[in-house]
Amino acid sequence: MFFSKNKIYYAIILLPIFSLCLANFFIFNADDLGVRYSEDAKNSFISGNYTNYRYFILALSYAIRWLKINYFDNVIINSLLYSAGLIYFCYEFSRYVGISLKYIAFFCIAVAFQGFMADLSSFTMAYWNYGISWIAMGGALYFLRTSKNFWGLSAAIILSVITLTSYQVAAQLLILAAGCAYLYAALFKPKDSLFLELTWRPVFVYVVSCAIFLVMKKCIGPEWGRPVHFSALIHNIKPYFTDIFYQFFNGKYSSIFPMHERFLYFSSILVISLYLICMLISKRNYCYFFSLS
Repeated sequence: MFFSKNKIYYAIILLPIFSLCLANFFIFNADDLGVRYSEDAKNSFISGNYTNYRYFILALSYAIRWLKINYFDNVIINSLLYSAGLIYFCYEFSRYVGISLKYIAFFCIAVAFQGFMADLSSFTMAYWNYGISWIAMGGALYFLRTSKNFWGLSAAIILSVITLTSYQVAAQLLILAAGCAYLYAALFKPKDSLFLELTWRPVFVYVVSCAIFLVMKKCIGPEWGRPVHFSALIHNIKPYFTDIFYQFFNGKYSSIFPMHERFLYFSSILVISLYLICMLISKRNYCYFFSLS
C-alpha cells in the first residue's frame, strides 16, 4: 500500500520543509553592510548595548576597543559564532529534554527558520549578541544536565546572567527546556522521579539570574530603554494574525544571516528535501543521515 505508515511519516516531515523552502524564496537576501560602517554605527556599538541593558556585551565592546580590534572588520567570524552557538544550543537542548539526537539536523533548521522570519536585526552587532546568548544557554543546560551539585548550579546561574546581559529574551529558553523535559518525562517515563529535578532546576536558575539582572539594572542601568507593557500584547494582535503573511509573499530586506550562512542553510534544506523525496518514491525504510545517540 502506497500510503503506509512509513510513507505518512515521510510526508509529515517533508511538508514543513517544503513550506520552509517556499517561504524563504520570497525573502530578499540583501547583504550590503556598507551603510553600517559609519561612525554612528560604531558609536551605537557602545550606547546601544548600554541602553538595552546588555552589560556583558558592553564590557566586551570596551575590551575589543582597548585591544584595537575592529568589530566590523571581523563580521564573518562573529556571524560564524552565531552559527556555532545555534548548533551547540540545539545539541544541549536536545540532550536535556530527551529528544533523540537523530533529529538535530531538523531541529537546527527549524530554529534557523524562526530567525529568518522573526526579523531580529540587520545590524552586524546582532551576530555577537545572539551568538553569545546561544552558547551561554547551551552551557547552562550542560551544567544542569551533568552536575547535580552546588557548583554546577552556580555555573548555570552565571551563564544565565551572561545571557540576560547579552540578549535578555534568550534566557527564557530555560523555561522552555524545563517544560519540554517535564512533557517528555510525563509521556515516556511517568514512573521516573528524575523529571521533577529536570523541571525545577532550570526554573530556579532562571528566577535567581533574573533577580541578579534586576539588581544590576537598578545599580548601573539607564533609567530608560525599550519599554515593555501589557498593552503591547493587545496592539500586536493584528500583526500576529494578519501582517505575518507579508513576510511570506512580499519579501524582507532585513536578516541577521550573512550570505555564506544562507548558502549553507539553503543547501541543507535542498539536500534533506531531495533525500526525503527519494525515500517517498522508493520503498526503502526511512533512515537518518547520522545518529549521535
